[in-house]
Amino acid sequence: MTIASIIDLSAALTLLYLGKGFWGWVTSLVFVVILAWLHVPALPISIAFPGLLVALVFGLTPLRIKLVSSPLVNLLFDKIPRMGDTERIALEAGTVWWDGEFFSGKPNWRRLLDF
Repeated sequence: MTIASIIDLSAALTLLYLGKGFWGWVTSLVFVVILAWLHVPALPISIAFPGLLVALVFGLTPLRIKLVSSPLVNLLFDKIPRMGDTERIALEAGTVWWDGEFFSGKPNWRRLLDF
């Protein structure tokens, strides 16, 4: 069981590192369901169903937007302060393309020199 836990943790962390957080989470859920099934055969459905439901809601972007993000934005929309005149002027004053290009770590020197 310890070796299986280490393998599951390694797989989940590898998937998370690779930017596949949803699959890392699902991998761990599947592992927990398999372990539960090996020890208490009736338990996996009580673990798998809520876990699968949460994984679907948060893992599938259209479903997450419809069920979580949109209601949350609508709830908080009135509580967020409006943008002031000073902030609007600062945003409209220009862009940060030159700074962004320079500090990106791999600037396009030809573009900067042409500017």
